[in-house]
Amino acid sequence: MIVAVRGFFIVRIMKKKLLSILGALLLPLAVFAQNTVTINGTMPALPDGTEVLVSNYAVYDRSVSSEILAKCPIKNGKFTMQFEINEPRQVVVWVERPHSNKPIVVMPGDQVSINADKPHGLFQADVEGAKTDEAFNKIYEKPYRKDRPQDISQTDYMKQLIKENKNSFFGPLLVYAWSGHSLGYEEFYNLFPKQVQESFHGQALKVMVENERAEKAKANDPAQKAKANALKRQTPAYDKPENVIDAIVAQYPGKVVFIDFWATWCGPCRNAMKTIQPLEPWMAENDIVRVYVSAPSSDATKWELMITDIGGNHYFLNDEEWKAIGNRYGFGGIPYYHIYNKQGECTFSHTGYPGNDRMKEEFQKALSPSLVSDSSPFVTIRGTVEGMDGKTVSLFYSGMPERNRPVEEGTATITNGAYEMVIPATETMIYHIECPRFTAQFVASPGDEIVFSGHTLLKANALQEQLKLATDAMWSAYNEGRVKAYQQHKAILDEVNDNPDKEFSLKSSPDYIAYTDEIAQWEIEHGKAVRKLMHENRDNIFGIACFAYHAGFMDPTQDMYDELSDEVKQSAYGQAMKTAVENSWVGRVMADFTLPDADGNMHSMKELLKGHDYLMIDFWASWCKPCRRGLPFMKDYAKKYEKDNLAMLNVSIDKKREDWIKANNDENLPWTSLWDNNEVAKSFGVRAIPSVWLLDKNGNVIFAQKWGDSIGMALRKVFGH
Repeated sequence: MIVAVRGFFIVRIMKKKLLSILGALLLPLAVFAQNTVTINGTMPALPDGTEVLVSNYAVYDRSVSSEILAKCPIKNGKFTMQFEINEPRQVVVWVERPHSNKPIVVMPGDQVSINADKPHGLFQADVEGAKTDEAFNKIYEKPYRKDRPQDISQTDYMKQLIKENKNSFFGPLLVYAWSGHSLGYEEFYNLFPKQVQESFHGQALKVMVENERAEKAKANDPAQKAKANALKRQTPAYDKPENVIDAIVAQYPGKVVFIDFWATWCGPCRNAMKTIQPLEPWMAENDIVRVYVSAPSSDATKWELMITDIGGNHYFLNDEEWKAIGNRYGFGGIPYYHIYNKQGECTFSHTGYPGNDRMKEEFQKALSPSLVSDSSPFVTIRGTVEGMDGKTVSLFYSGMPERNRPVEEGTATITNGAYEMVIPATETMIYHIECPRFTAQFVASPGDEIVFSGHTLLKANALQEQLKLATDAMWSAYNEGRVKAYQQHKAILDEVNDNPDKEFSLKSSPDYIAYTDEIAQWEIEHGKAVRKLMHENRDNIFGIACFAYHAGFMDPTQDMYDELSDEVKQSAYGQAMKTAVENSWVGRVMADFTLPDADGNMHSMKELLKGHDYLMIDFWASWCKPCRRGLPFMKDYAKKYEKDNLAMLNVSIDKKREDWIKANNDENLPWTSLWDNNEVAKSFGVRAIPSVWLLDKNGNVIFAQKWGDSIGMALRKVFGH
């Protein structure tokens, strides 16, 4: 199990409704005439008879959280439970196997519906009827949002939110939600008024306060302090924060070093520490150094108490250092592990504890690097996934060459929670695996063994980490630019999201156009970064594999292919790039074609281009909603660039002529519209629709395969307005 950064779907609710909910939370408890909470749900993926339970969600007091409020079996894929409460409360709906749960904040009298028809069960279930839950999540999610105030840390921002909600039961819930971080429970408990302190969650928080006092008393004991000080290490000097781990490893020259990245609040981290204990005497015999690197979100007092039971060498990083190593190594959750050999080289990295057998194997490799398996013309992929017996796992090629083509012998049936497939392989390739519960992308070379536990990659190709580090750094810079653009133009973007019926007028506004132009510039910069990396690695597989990761983001060009080494040109990705360049129409004269209009009259592309400086072609279909939503924009472009002598043409790929004619009449297109039945579109390599192309007066393709906002961005670049 891994503790990962939580992601959320932000639920918008009317301001007036939110105020009414918060107002209700401040009322005396006696106002609730109806105390029964009803929870109805659907879980079609689980067999009838599976027990669904609902418990208090107050895990800071196990005696309270263990109380089961209601339970019932699933019948015909559905369940209904009722229980009594006399005040607002956070509960958790859960099933034991396959384990999944859903915390929900409910009010007395609520009637809640849960639709758990997604692959991950209750974890991703849709909830309706729990308006208080929506209100709480809206507050709880604020520190995680990218548009939060950047001049304040996440923890300090949460403290501010707790103070703002001190008069409602949201206050204690927010304290618990941020438990494990350095909040100071007693400070907030004393801040809450008596009514909140005496509430269910207020009383649970009181238990946390009492535990905190006991921990502080123990931490202040001189003997305890001496033990902790003997294990604490000063973070060594470094040139850049992202190199702090290199500096730590350098403190132990000639040693194999094991690094455990963890936090005091991380349950899986602590469980893994217990699991590895039987291996520790063997590690000591082989002079393996144990290093523990704590996240800054750990509670400092808890950290000093816990390290005396862990042993080893302990470092406590600051926010800047932790963020820097997260960006460098690309881990999204903890526990996370590194093993370094005696030369200071990282030989193993992994998220989640892979078990003692695997760890010992990796330690032995670091101690004796010759223990590496011989390559063979096959790749073995094996994994485990619970509750999916009888389901099929499938493997596909990813990246450029024949993307999404099924891999030969790349299917397996899940049996007793496990699957395995052995596929023929002659060179390093990028694949993606599809399971009923997840999809994942990975790199594999001949002779590799790839191991999954659920969606977590336990054993991977060495190139996997290199690609992840390089691409994550590029995506990080790109996403940072997008976030800045989003924050600057947030008002218009929110308006577009909230008013789909006004999409055309809002997206035609100067503010929205400015936003798309900024995004376009960041896309250009991102493309340059990919291009630079590929140039620097033109003589090895890494460069072109990195490009393959971004194959849907930018088109290959002749100069990219020309600079590849002969060996790389002969690889599958080299050959795929050659084919893509040969099939690209950009910069080439578009082949003429002739198609009928609605009256049966035939028109050629050259005929429609004649007398114009430009021709814009829109491949579309009657059934394509994005195509039809884009037509008002196409009409606007036609009017805007009429003075630039732009002509327009729509080419339908509808299978049925009558569907195309009806859509033509409904849309009232003021320019020529032709029916293709997909033959012409296919010859030009149209991969998806809408697909918009621009030709100059000689028929040269200026751009191709554009859709959505990218059309306007490209036109402004061509015409300068």
